[in-house]
Amino acid sequence: MDTEKTPSKRGLYIGIAVSVAFLAIVAGSVVWALGSSKTSAPAASVAPAFESAMRKAGVTAEYPADPVELTSVVPSGAHPFSATFSADEIAALLSTFRYTASVDGTELVMRSATMEFPEPGVSFLRAKVEVQGTPYSATLVAPVAFEDGKITSQGATKATAEGFSLNASRRAQLTDGVITYANEYLSSAPGLTVESAEITADGLVVTGRAPDSISFR
Repeated sequence: MDTEKTPSKRGLYIGIAVSVAFLAIVAGSVVWALGSSKTSAPAASVAPAFESAMRKAGVTAEYPADPVELTSVVPSGAHPFSATFSADEIAALLSTFRYTASVDGTELVMRSATMEFPEPGVSFLRAKVEVQGTPYSATLVAPVAFEDGKITSQGATKATAEGFSLNASRRAQLTDGVITYANEYLSSAPGLTVESAEITADGLVVTGRAPDSISFR
């Protein structure tokens, strides 16, 4: 079967979901901390990594027993921060703060991810995403940047959904949707303002403003 020519609305949704999650991570839209070369943390390390990320960002927060929706975060106060965050820290944040998107009435959410930065400014993501309650696997390779307060990308160079490659037109289509949604995600993070974010050899270096403390509704 020629997977490049097989139409799949589900595949497009999966690609969008994964790309959204990827760009959200890389550009700083997963609340107050961002990752470095790989994002994968076992459950036992989530709480310590979460607490470490909060310390780096200067945010007072108790680790919640269960994952919380991004929009349920309640910020208090504000201060500038600048830090480079570790792989375990970003994995902990991804496990803790979730954002449910709606694309054409279809609910999308990322459940787990691993990430590598093969070179500065480029990232590779492998993730599990949930589409209308059903989990799928996907991968994505794309250059990303943060410019003039916005997430930007020249477009995914490679993407798969459930092992099937997405063709050039699908990649271009999902890139447009991803950029729009990822910037919405960024603006929805309560109390967070990202001023710069850059993938370097050491990880993702971020500057901006974060809350002094956060709580959850």
